Amino acid sequence: KTRQIVWNIQIESRWFVYTTEIKKVHTDIVRYVEKEYRNRIAKYDSVKQCLKDIKWDLEIMLQKSLDRLPMIIPMFVYMGNDGEMIEDSAEVVE
Repeated sequence: KTRQIVWNIQIESRWFVYTTEIKKVHTDIVRYVEKEYRNRIAKYDSVKQCLKDIKWDLEIMLQKSLDRLPMIIPMFVYMGNDGEMIEDSAEVVE
């Protein structure tokens, strides 16, 4: 109902960052997504569309900062009005 993030954002990565940079990159991703979500969500009718747009911008940010373009597959878990969890994943478009 509130469209707020109620749990920690979790990141899994495979082979796109070096072990020496993984903690910083994951921290940067979480901070970026949290900040962008808070700043954007009021402008969207759909949480899913907001998160998809953040995904595209995150790819650009990572490409600039890492000079690599990882595949990003967001997994969303929504809480329904009855408190039931609903899992979803965004479409991957090549």
